[in-house]
Parts: sequence; structure tokens; C-alpha cells
Amino acid sequence: MARPRRSPRPGHFLDAASRSLAQATRQLLDAAAGGVTHDHLRQVGWYLVQLTGGLAELTATAAVRLDEHARIRLLRTQEGGDPTENLTRAARLLTELRQALDRADEAARDYYACLSRLVVDADPSLTGKEPRRG
Repeated sequence: MARPRRSPRPGHFLDAASRSLAQATRQLLDAAAGGVTHDHLRQVGWYLVQLTGGLAELTATAAVRLDEHARIRLLRTQEGGDPTENLTRAARLLTELRQALDRADEAARDYYACLSRLVVDADPSLTGKEPRRG
């Protein structure tokens, strides 16, 4: 008889995502050392939009789960005291983080939009020639 499959621990997916992000960041920085194109810079903006939006959503979900966690579990501090101060501070920090991520997401979207409205007439890094100025 087959044993039921255990679902991965909650952080499993985030662990994998953070490792992938760290690796992608290193590769991006290595690639940028040789110079970047306009399309590359614009694409970075799109990735930043995806990341900031995802982190904002994760933060909002954590805030809801924190509230649920505090309502259904009997909590105390490590010293045996009232957990209210820690829970209140944690909730406030999640709110501040969400607001900061919302601002970062807006900035990433604006950055992406600005670069999307630009076109490259000449790229000396590709042609080896300086562009003529009109």
C-alpha cells in the first residue's frame, strides 16, 4: 500500500526561489560587467516589477496569517510573558514592509515604463562607432 505523500514544508518553495534569485543576480552582475544593452536594462525593470509585486503579495499574506496564528494559538514570549507587544510590533513591521514594497513596485513599474518609451538609434558597444549627434 502506498504511503501518503507528505507535502513540502511551507518554506520549501521560498527556499528554492531565494536560491534561484541569488544565482540569477550573480549571473546578471557577471553579464553586466561586460556591458549591457538597452533591452537588458528594460528587462531588468520587468523582473523588478515581478519581484516587488510578489514580495508585496507574500507580505500581505504573512500579515493575514500572523493575525490568524495569534487568534488560534496560545502564545507566550520565551520568558513566559504576554506576547501582545511582540505580535503588535510584528504586525506593524509587516505593514511597513508592505508599504515599502508597494512603493518599490511603483518605482519598478515607472522605471520599466520609462525605458519602454525609449528606442536606441545607435549602440556604440555593438557597432564600435560613436553615434553622430544631430
